[in-house]
Amino acid sequence: QDQANWQDAIDHYRTALTINPDYLEADVNLANIRYAQKQLSPDKQKHYAIMNNHLGVHYRQSEQLKPAIEYFQQAIAMNPKLADAYYNLGLGLQVQKKHSWEKVIACYQQVLTLAPNHHEAEANLGNILYAQAQLSQQQQDYYANINYQLGNQYRQKGELPIAIAYYRQAIHLNPDLTDVRQSLRTALEENDNVTIKVSCAKA
Repeated sequence: QDQANWQDAIDHYRTALTINPDYLEADVNLANIRYAQKQLSPDKQKHYAIMNNHLGVHYRQSEQLKPAIEYFQQAIAMNPKLADAYYNLGLGLQVQKKHSWEKVIACYQQVLTLAPNHHEAEANLGNILYAQAQLSQQQQDYYANINYQLGNQYRQKGELPIAIAYYRQAIHLNPDLTDVRQSLRTALEENDNVTIKVSCAKA
């Protein structure tokens, strides 16, 4: 029965690709079937792991968390060393809120095992542990600084809402950081100016 279903799906995706050779999702889903059939080479597995991760990000940004999580899980199955897939899976599970925090924490821990300098994963891990009251004051100070530095990085890139979220989290972790409070005020003012400009442009 599975083989029959697979063949129907293969025929469907091949037809879709004949009509539109650039149809990424059909290409990836076809590769996922080939992987399940143990017909995908190691090099192609790594390639399609990245493509699954990209599709997962697309669905997560569209707030379609179920397919997003499935694509991230497929990416990890194809390449267990793909740190970004673990990170994105952690984000998806965290937003979905249907899974235990242990699963989310495990994702971020795996990211840091594979990519020790992945500061977003480190910050997210620290923020979850803080919410669970599992951090010492020294650890809170450490993670506050990571959130602060990430806020600065995102502010420099012009991604102000993300910067603001990191600044606010840094203050939660360490309310005595006066530099962070100033940076938050500046980012809020800059974000208000951007909002005003966008509103004027639309008008």
